[in-house]
Amino acid sequence: MQGQQHLALTGARRTAGARRTAERLMRPFEDAEILLTAAKGIDAATRRMGADPDRLLHKYRALCGHRSSGTDAMPLRDYTQLLEEAADITANPHFGLEFGENFLMTDLGPIGYLLVHASTVREGIQRFADHFEDLQQRSSLTLEVSGDLARIVYRIDDERVRHRRQDAEFTLAMLNGAFRRLFGERWRSMRVEFMHLPLRNGGRHAHFFDSAVEFCSAQSSLVFDRDLLDLAMPSPDPLLIEHLEDYFVRSRASRSRRPALAQIVTRQVEASLRASHTPRLAEVAATIGISERALNRELAAEGTSFRRILLLSRLEAATVLLRDTAMPLTEIAFEVGYSDATSFSRAFRQKNKLPPLVWRKRLACRAEV
Repeated sequence: MQGQQHLALTGARRTAGARRTAERLMRPFEDAEILLTAAKGIDAATRRMGADPDRLLHKYRALCGHRSSGTDAMPLRDYTQLLEEAADITANPHFGLEFGENFLMTDLGPIGYLLVHASTVREGIQRFADHFEDLQQRSSLTLEVSGDLARIVYRIDDERVRHRRQDAEFTLAMLNGAFRRLFGERWRSMRVEFMHLPLRNGGRHAHFFDSAVEFCSAQSSLVFDRDLLDLAMPSPDPLLIEHLEDYFVRSRASRSRRPALAQIVTRQVEASLRASHTPRLAEVAATIGISERALNRELAAEGTSFRRILLLSRLEAATVLLRDTAMPLTEIAFEVGYSDATSFSRAFRQKNKLPPLVWRKRLACRAEV
């Protein structure tokens, strides 16, 4: 049975990268979303901290109906702004920490049950990470193991999400609090890292996590002894896990088919070339709404790269000009972004096995025949 579970989990991990690649972006320019289950209880938490939540509920009307469906969502940048505003109206700079520490993992819905009812901590974290984008788009949660340490790394890849402090603190406090409830004193993080600055008047982060806390780090992460990964979960339920994995498969299948990231990038590059502009990686990443690093990573997962997409798009544009115009070779090279005709000819020949002028001549001969 353990061997079968291991094979199933391994298979899920192998397909998770491809699935995340296909679903990381809904459509160009569309806001990343997060399920409303991640905001469950925020009204009660706000009231408990001495403020009236009506202002938040009025502004973020989607919250008013979040109990009706576990698939309802709101824009991710609105959600992160919501947490910041909750901290403001409660005058509590630790709102995210307190809300997260008391948040029940199962309130997230199916993804929370995947973690709680896995066989081990390692399996629970990995399954949670594999399906994290089903909860929160253009974001990732990964498990990294190095030496004696394990690290849960949380990241938002959508650069249009500006407000991140309360969200990062909520997410890591939620995970840490969940394991504390599951294992009591056996669970203890060794270090917590945040990318944002510390509070000016100090903070109680070390008290919340009962561990060292570092700010201005390269990533937001929860660091702990790797031996904790082997802890057996208190209530493993393999049958429930199987049903939940089936649920995610059906849920993904029911969604409308979305274009792969390479297709989206190709359209952006082609549009720029038609405007006689050679796009840069940073421009395309910013237009789509993800970081350059994330764009490179996702394109690599699809078996391509920005450089290759740009090359093929240039050559395709050049092919159209060779076929449909009498434009000189040097002008075509400049038009599609090459600095000289020699570089263009070399790239064209490598792809088409013929120099561009020979290709044009043969095409003209076939047209005459």
